[in-house]
Amino acid sequence: MPDFAIVCDSACDLSPELCRRLGVELVSQRLSLSGDELLDRNMTMDDALDVLAARARARVTAPGRDSFEATFDELVDRGVKEIVVPAPSAALVGTYDSAIEAATQYVDTKVTVIDTKAVSVQLALVVLRLVADRNAGLSAEEAIKRAVGMASKTRLLSLLPPGIDLDRACILGDIRGLRRSLKTLGMRVSGGWLYTSINPGGTVRVERRSESVDLLAGILAREMSTYSQHEGPLTLLEAKSVDSGTLSKLHRPLNTNEFEHVCAGVLPIRPTSVVMVGVSAAGVAFAPQSLITPEEVSNLLGNVDR
Repeated sequence: MPDFAIVCDSACDLSPELCRRLGVELVSQRLSLSGDELLDRNMTMDDALDVLAARARARVTAPGRDSFEATFDELVDRGVKEIVVPAPSAALVGTYDSAIEAATQYVDTKVTVIDTKAVSVQLALVVLRLVADRNAGLSAEEAIKRAVGMASKTRLLSLLPPGIDLDRACILGDIRGLRRSLKTLGMRVSGGWLYTSINPGGTVRVERRSESVDLLAGILAREMSTYSQHEGPLTLLEAKSVDSGTLSKLHRPLNTNEFEHVCAGVLPIRPTSVVMVGVSAAGVAFAPQSLITPEEVSNLLGNVDR
C-alpha cells in the first residue's frame, strides 16, 4: 500500500480515467442546471456543448463536504493512514473549505489539505508532483513539502474567447476574481480576447484585452520568457478546450529559442471547465524543470494528447 493517498478535485482537469491509472482519488465539481445536478466525472463533452448552446442558467460549484467524507471513508476502510488533498485555489473555489470541514471528522487518519493557489493544468502539475514522489517512496511529509514549494513556482496563463458573459453563472461559476479584475481595469468583456493569469495569491487577473489572439499569444510567450530568465528551463503542460485553434496560435510564438522549455503534454479540459470558459479557450501552465521534469510529466500522462 502506498505511504499516503492523494485526493483531488476535477478542477485539475485530469480525467477520471487518468486519475484511476495514477492512483488518485477524484472528487467532482458539480453542474447545477434547471434543478438537476450533474457530476463532472459523469459528464461528456456533448453535455457541456448542449449547456452552452442552450445558454442555459447553469452553475459550476465545488465538491461539497459530503463528497470528501465519502471518499475519505473509503480510504479509511482500505487502511489508509494518511491522505493529502491538493485543493484548487481557495480564492477561486470552495473545495479547500469543504475538504477542511471533512478532515475534522478523522482522528486516526491524518488528512492534510493544501491550498495550492492553482487551478486547471497548473493544479495538475502539482498533483503529478505528488504522484511522482509517492511512487518514488517519499513520505507524505516530504512529498507535501515538495508540492507546496512547486505550487508557489507554478504559473498558469490563459487566453479566453470574446463574448464571455461574466454575469451569467454558466460561464465562470466561482471564479469571482476575474469579474473584479475586469471592473478594476475598466474593461468590457465583449470587446475581444482576454489574456489572464493566476496570481501567486491564487486569484485571477486580466492582463490584457485585444481583438487579436495572436497579439495576446505573443505577450504571453514574452511573459514566459521573462519568468524563465529568473527560474531556468521550464516544463509546460497545456490545456485545450473543444476547439484547438487557439492552442495552435499559442504555439507559434512559443516556437522560439528565446528560452528553454519543453511541452510535456496537452490536457483536454473537463466538461465543467468548458462550460465556464467556452469552447475556444486555451492555456499553458509551467514550472521550473528543477522542480518537475518534462520526462516525469510525460511518463505519468502516458498516452494523453501531446
